[in-house]
Amino acid sequence: MRGLAMHRPGRIKRIFGAEFGRAWLYEMRLGTDGVMTGGAMYADIYARLWELHRAGNAAELRDLFSKLLLMLNLDATIPGVRLYMLKKRGIFSTTKSRRGDYVFSADDVTEIEYRWDGLKASLRV
Repeated sequence: MRGLAMHRPGRIKRIFGAEFGRAWLYEMRLGTDGVMTGGAMYADIYARLWELHRAGNAAELRDLFSKLLLMLNLDATIPGVRLYMLKKRGIFSTTKSRRGDYVFSADDVTEIEYRWDGLKASLRV
């Protein structure tokens, strides 16, 4: 990202990160323009992060981003957690995908809900 930023202004007009938003906090501090998260299930969280970044509220930004990372990190532990959240939040009606139909154990659901409880407290209703 720093390498890309060296070409601004000039050849590169805008710089967006990706990686499901896992590096979002650092990338924004480097002066990038945003992130393509693939995280529709957390769109409201990303919007709030953007607002906090623009307002210069570093402490609240770091706190909210930390809570989001707890959810994002589950991707490596519980396959299909993003589909679970898409269904939970009413965006999808199923956890089926081209990779299969994800089924979650009671322990999986307990962990997802535990982490979600910490994050959802930051949502605006």
